Amino acid sequence: MMHIKSKSVGLVVTLGVLLLCSSCTFMYVPLIPANPQMRDARFLLSDSKGLSLEEEQLRLDVTITEIPKSDWLAVQWFNPLSKEIASDSKWLEVPDASSSESKEISFVLPKDILVTPGYWRAVISYQGRLIRQFGFDYALAEEVEESSNLNEDASSETNTEEISNEPSENKGN
Repeated sequence: MMHIKSKSVGLVVTLGVLLLCSSCTFMYVPLIPANPQMRDARFLLSDSKGLSLEEEQLRLDVTITEIPKSDWLAVQWFNPLSKEIASDSKWLEVPDASSSESKEISFVLPKDILVTPGYWRAVISYQGRLIRQFGFDYALAEEVEESSNLNEDASSETNTEEISNEPSENKGN
């Protein structure tokens, strides 16, 4: 009987201590980061030009403003049928802490790949994560070029002859 009382008293004392400790807010120490104003470095793109057509080849221009650590920046090229047709990568170095300038990087679709009408895509990834996808509609670019060429042709071929309001006579009828 004495053994059961000592166990129950020990249990009650333990529960009481736990109850007191958990209800005391002054004993709680919140986990505060060393410097809450500093954020972790991350990969940032800004003001990127994206995809453009240059000498019948697609070109991707990106502006990188922040690099968390040195690693490969990869780009995959997709044709209008959504098939990956090419890939490329460039090594990025973390700039000095004093340097705050952006880094311009360009990728060009290989010349042996024929650019056909349709929606072309370039996907950028860094450290195995998708960063951004850029698109370019080649059919629209052709239509804009054709319409501007037609406008130039029509403006150069304007006729300056005066048209009179007098009826003309057709002989031979």
